[in-house]
Amino acid sequence: MVFSSTDHVQHILWGHPKGRDIIENTYEIVDEYLRKFLASLPEDATIIVMSDHGAGAINGIVYLYNWLAKEGYLRRGQLNLQGALFRKFKDYLRRTLSTRSRKWVRAALSRLRNGLGEAETASSIEWNQTKAYSFGTYDNIYINLMGRNPSGIVKPQDYNGLCEKISIKLLGLVDPKTGDKMVECVYRKEELCSGPYTEQAPDLVVQWRDYTYFTMKGIDKGEADFGDDLKVTASEFPYTGTHRLEGIFICKGPHVRRKHQVRASIMDVAPTALHILGEAVPSGMDGRVLHELFEEGLFQTPTGGDEIPEKKVPIETKEVSPLSEEEETSIRERLKSLGYLD
Repeated sequence: MVFSSTDHVQHILWGHPKGRDIIENTYEIVDEYLRKFLASLPEDATIIVMSDHGAGAINGIVYLYNWLAKEGYLRRGQLNLQGALFRKFKDYLRRTLSTRSRKWVRAALSRLRNGLGEAETASSIEWNQTKAYSFGTYDNIYINLMGRNPSGIVKPQDYNGLCEKISIKLLGLVDPKTGDKMVECVYRKEELCSGPYTEQAPDLVVQWRDYTYFTMKGIDKGEADFGDDLKVTASEFPYTGTHRLEGIFICKGPHVRRKHQVRASIMDVAPTALHILGEAVPSGMDGRVLHELFEEGLFQTPTGGDEIPEKKVPIETKEVSPLSEEEETSIRERLKSLGYLD
């Protein structure tokens, strides 16, 4: 069971004068739903309540695309026709559709949107003169590496030196409003990731000080490095709150130690849940079983080995539209008239 309202309300109302009261009231409502759900479970059930992150205020927005251009690592290009049309399309939807309708369009046209979004970014960069660029949800930094990237220009022998130079400059960033340092640490991908897909991870991952800054590409923000107003398509209101590293973990059950504090990682939830269910934990799974949560001698489940095969279970999905049939038809007709749907 997932409750997303506690996330959304903190993004939007963290900085509101009445935000604290509204946020606390949201948790009380969720608690009531949770109470009803727990009342329907057997008394001997083991319950885990967890969040994937915490929340806190946003101090500012950083446009990494623009910062990289200013520092000479990225050369701006002219948007091609496809990228320019996509930008106009986005602007049109923001002006004419409600938040709920925009969410439907994002879901209905997700593949098209992702492809055009990549085209917008790609055509706004002169790749043969760009050493580094930002991309993705939090716009971390990729090196335009020769032999890996289609238009890579950075030689493999220059890769480490370039990463080091960019990291040093990022660590020197200061908030233009306060003069405080903005970056806590800049990680290389190998410090955070492992496994066969590590190569696809960003080359540099920025940890902003106290997680109080939010990053965006800023392609449409002129040459500004920093901003204050964070607007996203999922909301009619600007975001004033963002994520924090620390979340919560609560476990309750007949064999769980009472009032016992534990330092857990989000990666520990899956192996611990498998352990509670009496299932073997595959040796390749990240995280650990939180043995210290339980009374001694209980849940003694062996750790699995590489012989445990990965099971591919087909998942049936059913799309549920938040719009009425009339609203869907209206939006589809509008998109057809603009040439975005056949």
